[in-house]
Amino acid sequence: MQDKELQLRVWWIRNVPNQPHYYPVTNIQEAIKELKHLADFDLKNPNIETNAGGLEVLQDDEWTEFEDDEGRDIDTIIREEVNNET
Repeated sequence: MQDKELQLRVWWIRNVPNQPHYYPVTNIQEAIKELKHLADFDLKNPNIETNAGGLEVLQDDEWTEFEDDEGRDIDTIIREEVNNET
């Protein structure tokens, strides 16, 4: 699956179970950057007690949770990226 063929969006919920906010992204690296930015912002805001986020892909006119060709979701991809940096 090539990023350029995909329509992607990050979803983010502050103070679960609130409604998600959506942020369009053009590729996996942009999604990772956006998710890290949102997490960093929330850590600095004392009014935010919980959060959740992820990446969705539009397939057959329906938004579904993203998995790459190896079956990895965005959380797994980020964890692997962090582990490779250390």
